[in-house]
Amino acid sequence: MLSYWKRIIHGARPVLAMLAMTQMTVAPIGMPSAAFAQTAENDDDEAETKAEGPKTLGMMIADRDRAQMEKAKKKTNTIGGILGTVAGVGTALLCGAADRNNSDVKRLLCTAAGVAVAYTASLITKSIAKKLVEKDQRKVLVAASQSLRTGEPQELTLPDSSAVASVTPSGQPVFREAQVPIFYDSVRVTDLNKIKVIAGPYVVTKANTSVRAQPSATGKIVGKYPAKQPLYVSGQVDGSDWYMVSERVVENEDSAMMAVGYVEAKQLAPAAPNAVMPGRSPPPSMQQKDVAAILKCDQIGMRVRDAKGKTANGTSLLCLGPEGSPISA
Repeated sequence: MLSYWKRIIHGARPVLAMLAMTQMTVAPIGMPSAAFAQTAENDDDEAETKAEGPKTLGMMIADRDRAQMEKAKKKTNTIGGILGTVAGVGTALLCGAADRNNSDVKRLLCTAAGVAVAYTASLITKSIAKKLVEKDQRKVLVAASQSLRTGEPQELTLPDSSAVASVTPSGQPVFREAQVPIFYDSVRVTDLNKIKVIAGPYVVTKANTSVRAQPSATGKIVGKYPAKQPLYVSGQVDGSDWYMVSERVVENEDSAMMAVGYVEAKQLAPAAPNAVMPGRSPPPSMQQKDVAAILKCDQIGMRVRDAKGKTANGTSLLCLGPEGSPISA
């Protein structure tokens, strides 16, 4: 029986690299955790090296989420807990990340899916995560984003978890400065300036509006937008009247916002909160980088009641990220 479990653990090593990334100390019996983490990282690096072609959007999102989990783990022991990591490992294994018969790309994609699950669970407390399936955990985080924007509480019905939930901000938001990851088109954006995060849909108000590589009237023009063109504003450049604008990139089931340049604030107006952003394929020039940002943060209270009437309560300090999703403070 013991040898059976050793084979299972050995097959799962590429997936368990996530544990090393989140600084967890989980290791099989008889093997030091540091050595185990190093072995897992080596296997994961080897698979990534073998993968053909550029990274997919899903892989890039997974890299971003791993980095965010690592930062959060360094700040507090309540974020990035064992529950979220184990859930992520389980998802990756079920997908086929440890199946040597799958291609390297397939295994990397499955590992990316596992990271997404782990990161979602890491943003809410363990007591809340235990009562919700992963799909409903995401719904709670969407509600938290809305509360961060509006300062209003949110109520949810979660049939997949046979539960109802409420999300309530403290009403006393604070603003914090941090380095946050963004995706950007390296051909169109040459300067990545400090921004105050807005994270919302806007619409172009004037025909032939210029989008520039730098937040300046003398910046290189890298595109033009027609009137009524929907755009996503990641944030306002600190100390200026320029907005960093983004477009939605889509690949299979993955999507993200990619900064494409800067537009003067007077050329844009807020759109409806549920405005649909058109999607495009991610270009080869899409890259990721940390930028300085001013974030709106709040203590978000979460309450879940299951079908048996049992409740779970928790509070997470969350900030509104440049893509509109909550990130750890």
